[in-house]
Order: sequence, then C-alpha cells, then structure tokens
Amino acid sequence: MRINGISVHYQQIGQGPDLVLVHGLFCNLAFWYLTVAPMLAKRFRVTVYDLRGHGHTECMPTGYRAIDLADDLIALLDHLGIARAHLVGHSFGGAVTLACAARHPHRGATLSLVDAWVPSLQQIGKAFWQAQRGRLAAAGLKEYDQLPRVAYGFIEELIEHRERDGAAAPLMSLLGPPDIAGDSRRLKKWRQLVEQTSATCDLPDGTGLGRTEIAAIAMPSFALFGRRSRFLPTLLALETLMPSLTSRTIANAGHLFPLLQPMLLVEHIDGFLADH
Repeated sequence: MRINGISVHYQQIGQGPDLVLVHGLFCNLAFWYLTVAPMLAKRFRVTVYDLRGHGHTECMPTGYRAIDLADDLIALLDHLGIARAHLVGHSFGGAVTLACAARHPHRGATLSLVDAWVPSLQQIGKAFWQAQRGRLAAAGLKEYDQLPRVAYGFIEELIEHRERDGAAAPLMSLLGPPDIAGDSRRLKKWRQLVEQTSATCDLPDGTGLGRTEIAAIAMPSFALFGRRSRFLPTLLALETLMPSLTSRTIANAGHLFPLLQPMLLVEHIDGFLADH
C-alpha cells in the first residue's frame, strides 16, 4: 500500500476503538504482532505497521525525523479511515507518537509512551554506545561487534533476562543471531538505512519536537518505563514538561519489557485507557 509517497506494510487485528502500536529502531511490526497486539485486539482494533525504512516498508533517501515519521502515521490513518486512535509508541516509536500528538492533536485519543526515547530530551553520544559495547565484550559477546549500535542494548538485555529468569531464549529469534557476514535481511536493511539515507542525521533531529511543543500537548498521556531502563532521563524530562502526565515505572524491568513482559504492559495500558 502506498501512502505519503512510500510503500507501507501494515496489519490490523481485532474490533473496537482504534489503537495504533508504533515500534522503535531496528525493529518491525513483529515486535508487537506476536505478543501485545493479540491481547489488545480483544478490546480494540489494533493497527501495527513498519516504520519508514524498517521491515517491509520502503526505504527512502530522506524523511526519518520523528516529525516526518509522524506524518507517515497520519497518512496511514487517513488511508485506513481512522479519525482518531489511541497511540502507543515504544523507544523511538514513542518520539513518533509524541510528534503526532504535537502536530496533529485531534488525531490522537490518548498517548502512551512505553520506555520512549525522545532525542530532543536525551541526546545519546559516543560514550553511551561504547559503554554498551564494553558490557557485551565483558560478557564474552565480541561476535556482536559488527551489529548496529542500536542493537547492543537489545542483545544485552535479552541475555541478562535469560540469565536471570531463563525465559528469553525464544525471544532472541526476534533479533536474530549475530550475522558477521551481514547476510541477514534485517541487517542489510539497517545498513541500507544508515549508509544510503539521511537517517543518521534525521533520527537525532528534534525539529518540531522541542520542549515548547511537548509542553503544549494536552491529550491524556501515559508514560510507562522500566526502572532499569537507560532512557529514564527522557521520562524525567517528560514529567517536568507535562504536569498532567500519568507515569509509572516497573521494577526489575529494562527497555525491552514490552517484549519480555507483554502481559504486564497490556495490564497497564488497559488500566490507563479504562479511564479515558
């Protein structure tokens, strides 16, 4: 399906009020589709889709700022005839839904930010990535060195969860094994995104999503973060800018808790939406 000038891959399941799930970087709609989406589909019509340059959605030369991806989301809603929807975004998907709420306030019924990373509120520099790479090396995982930096935290957290609870091994397949030859489809797609598009410049660009724009968001909003997340600075900034924000943190949870503890996420989302 072509919208906003690109071919977009999406899926819908369930019936009821509309709810859209937006994944983060180096992911695709499968992040939601196999776990969270079926549970929410018991009460909502759930739409999941691949962001521009991810999954089966077309990779374009430009258009990877949060505000650009928010425009893609609005175009998808228009195509599907969805006037308003509950918006749920994880990681950078949270920045996309936040930008959607800022630029198109009448299209969101509610906003749920799930361990969101908002670049205008939390810049990530070289030291951040070096620290994550060092932790992987210390765990004896030097074979992951050639994976994209954005995947380091995912791998580290899944391994920590497996060592602690013995329950993450099947979920590793969602990221795939280390592929030093670079032959995996996901790795090829990410390298295309990094090497052949403006994504590396666009993704940290907070244009249109500064503190003033965020503070002006009036729709009912909810933030849910893991207490072990490295994106808690984003949460602290959101709480300062949005006094009416309802926020919760989950003990012993990191950035990937929607993948590792999907039922817990659904319970919190259901509780918030029941009041709105």
